[in-house]
Amino acid sequence: MLGVLVAAAIALAVALWDLDRVRNKAHDAQNALDDAASTIADQQAEIKQINDLLDVKRAQVRQSHARLDAAAERLKALEESDADAKTWADRPVPDGIRHWLHNPDGRQ
Repeated sequence: MLGVLVAAAIALAVALWDLDRVRNKAHDAQNALDDAASTIADQQAEIKQINDLLDVKRAQVRQSHARLDAAAERLKALEESDADAKTWADRPVPDGIRHWLHNPDGRQ
């Protein structure tokens, strides 16, 4: 009977040791999962910041294209309505016109 009790005690000790090892592995896995979730959250925040910056840049590009389109339309109208503007079409662009093309709204 003593042998059975000793064997049961040894089996219980081995089972408790194994249970402790499994708990430690589960704890380590949970910590790794928490770290991964934190890293993912940080990366998602960084991606959002980058997307926000890209949205601003896209808006700036659209605004630039709109200003260029408007300037091209005004220049076309100028060429069609002004005889002097028509004559410089085949010559180098005068400095005043070049400046106007780069700053159609008169900004410096």
